[in-house]
Amino acid sequence: MDKQIAIVYATGSIMTGKSSGGSFFSADIMGSETTADLIRKARKDKNVKAIVFRVDSGGGSGLASDLILTELKLAQEEDKKPVIISMGSMAASGGYWISCYGDKIFADKSTLTGSIGVFGLVPSVDSLFSKIGINTQKIRKNKFAVQSMFEDLNKDETDFMQMHIDGFYKGFVEKVAAARKKSYEDIDKIAEGRVWAGEDALELGLIDEIGDLNDAVKYAIELAKIDTKSGNYLKIYTKYSEFSFGDMAMKVFADKLDIEVLNKLQGSEIFNLLSNDEKIMMMMPYNIEIK
Repeated sequence: MDKQIAIVYATGSIMTGKSSGGSFFSADIMGSETTADLIRKARKDKNVKAIVFRVDSGGGSGLASDLILTELKLAQEEDKKPVIISMGSMAASGGYWISCYGDKIFADKSTLTGSIGVFGLVPSVDSLFSKIGINTQKIRKNKFAVQSMFEDLNKDETDFMQMHIDGFYKGFVEKVAAARKKSYEDIDKIAEGRVWAGEDALELGLIDEIGDLNDAVKYAIELAKIDTKSGNYLKIYTKYSEFSFGDMAMKVFADKLDIEVLNKLQGSEIFNLLSNDEKIMMMMPYNIEIK
């Protein structure tokens, strides 16, 4: 078998568990379990010599992000495979977390990236319930017992939560500083949740080069010294199951077409239809014309 480049797609809000496709009522989900499994398959495949990790995410769970990043670092450290990051429209917060250790990071000029920061929310319906005559009382064994949405946080609880958020933020900045080979102070100056466009991110050292997915794949090919004459040098990993129409279509076209044509196909109406998580009961005849 010829040497190959793996393209692993990581799109949507980052959550623990399995990935799911978006719909009118729900957002696209990048599940840590699904995404880590895709990376694991790519890094364990002996034919794959480099991984292009295509990220398009505004972030999500810190835990889920770290589980994904751990698998990417294993690809680099244990399997000795370079990981090239290709950022889509955004790779912010958790999206940047899973990208920061890339051997090289590509982003478009308008890619929203950075957003190195942490926030926490505790919903409270205490005031709302009191207005409609519903009163609640919390009974606990210590002052840091499980928080309830039926009672506002007291000062001790607020301070405790702030301590954890501050600690998580410090860890995020330290992680990025180590990955980008910069000091904590350098990253802290551009962190605190600030979002940067690709050109600014390049100037600040958060990415390495302005470029799209094609540029990332070309770089990976050069790095891994892969012969593209065979026409079978790309291996695509998506969150859809191996029986998905979208996944099968992507694999077929990836084997037959170059990356530029594959990109055009991915943005087409027919590919979006095939990639939909909804069950397709019937399809009318369809002609695909790639210009």
